Amino acid sequence: MDRSPEAHPAAAMRTMGIDPSSTKIGIAVVEEGRVLHYETLPGVRKGTSLARSLSEVQSEVAKLCRLWKPERVAIEQVSVTFNMNSVRKIAYFEAACMMGAAVRTKSDVRSMKTTSARKQGLGNGGLSKDQAVARVREMFSDDISGDEADAIVLALAVA
Repeated sequence: MDRSPEAHPAAAMRTMGIDPSSTKIGIAVVEEGRVLHYETLPGVRKGTSLARSLSEVQSEVAKLCRLWKPERVAIEQVSVTFNMNSVRKIAYFEAACMMGAAVRTKSDVRSMKTTSARKQGLGNGGLSKDQAVARVREMFSDDISGDEADAIVLALAVA
């Protein structure tokens, strides 16, 4: 989904949400409660090193921030799991997204816990992922992926 990234009115706050993982990264841009853009970026690409994948994600996030010019960017914090290798990789992608958003932009970049984002963005921090995704789809569009829905919640949370 994509609308024009034209300059936005001074009173409107444009925010971006990023849901990083090692397999795919959900990205969304919201302004005045409207979703302007959402997409999913690949994480680690087959046949590509982790370092190259991180570099590509950082570059793509920086490009999207320059294009959409969000005032705030919220990036989902890594959730603790029992697989430390997965946590480490997700943390790398979280850092790559954070660096991409912070490099050469004036955006206020912050990291948020999932429950905080759901409480602030949807009014209920106790929602499961499936419930949050269903609510976002009801509000905006049925074609939104789970990762894109998480990114929309993050963007709404910092609006």
